[in-house]
Amino acid sequence: MTSEQMLTEIREANLTYLMLSQSLIRQDKAQAL
Repeated sequence: MTSEQMLTEIREANLTYLMLSQSLIRQDKAQAL
């Protein structure tokens, strides 16, 4: 695996993590209201 492939995988993992955390934050806000 090249370093470019690793960077791409890391970026995809970060995107998935961001989307997950954003949906969790939205759920928390909905519960707070």
